[in-house]
Amino acid sequence: MELVTKTQLEQDLDALLENINTAALAASATAQTLNNAHAAFWGLPDDRLIAVLNSLGAEKVQSMFDEHFAIASACNAFMDAAAHDGVRAITIRGREIAVDANGVFSLSTTDTPSAS
Repeated sequence: MELVTKTQLEQDLDALLENINTAALAASATAQTLNNAHAAFWGLPDDRLIAVLNSLGAEKVQSMFDEHFAIASACNAFMDAAAHDGVRAITIRGREIAVDANGVFSLSTTDTPSAS
């Protein structure tokens, strides 16, 4: 068997590409974790979801949605930039919700999800 050695340049390029691939796999794993959290949250039965939303309050809920959207969008942008085929994070709400002037949540009857 003949031993084939790589040049230093080839080794450096391989190391760089390996690091990019490792980062893309981490972004994909983060996206999957976000998707699992999304499914668990939006999969709650109506009464439990409303109880959670009302317990958190409108400000905290909006902050949570904004954080999810920002992290999910960043993961997806990285995956797109790296041209990686991994998991993409969900960036829309699982259901339509409404909050009244008193900060009380309810489920909306429309079926059009909006950005989470």
